[in-house]
Amino acid sequence: MLKAIKEKGFLIIPRVLNVKEVSKALSLLPKPLPKTKGPGFSFSLTHSDFAKYLRTHPKIKEKFECIWGTKELTVSLDSPIIWTSLPKHVENMHLDQNPHHKPDFCCIQGMIHLTTTSLGGLQLIEKSNATYQDIIEKYPEIKETTNDWLELGKELEGTKIPTIAGTMIFWDSRTIHGAYIGRESSMPRISFPICMLPGPPKDIELRERAIREKLTLNHWGTELH
Repeated sequence: MLKAIKEKGFLIIPRVLNVKEVSKALSLLPKPLPKTKGPGFSFSLTHSDFAKYLRTHPKIKEKFECIWGTKELTVSLDSPIIWTSLPKHVENMHLDQNPHHKPDFCCIQGMIHLTTTSLGGLQLIEKSNATYQDIIEKYPEIKETTNDWLELGKELEGTKIPTIAGTMIFWDSRTIHGAYIGRESSMPRISFPICMLPGPPKDIELRERAIREKLTLNHWGTELH
């Protein structure tokens, strides 16, 4: 798995969760689904039973254990992504790892899809994880910030990944990616970003506070941003 991700920049694994497990996850969402705008992050559900079920699911954790070769993993505190209708716009393609300050391989992100991607889904630029020097040259302002989340140009397009429910996509954090808008559909887009990194968090007290106060963090489970 790790070799494939490093070579291509991402990896698609269908049926990580079966139909029964997907149905269980969906049953834990509130009804009606919360309406969202823009990127569709549902921050109120970061610490919901839905999120906890997926973060602790043994089949999902098993994939990250296989990637990293260890069972000692720290999970991210991301929020679900829910689109109940076709969005008018989405964020530009972006990076979640600053290629100037963090040029080396150090993080694998993941996303589990609970529905099909009729309304839209994830797109990634194949092998862009190996072009970080070119990215820095094209976007020199990257050098001026230590932020990991970096929005890039509107002109960028990637490979649009159509999926069935239960599919997981894993990608190197240096891979350029973003959402794509699909077509009108009665089926909502429901997906959940999950990242697991080896080792404990750098600041356990702050992470405990984030859990206690139900804060949404990003994919760097071992860091706090």
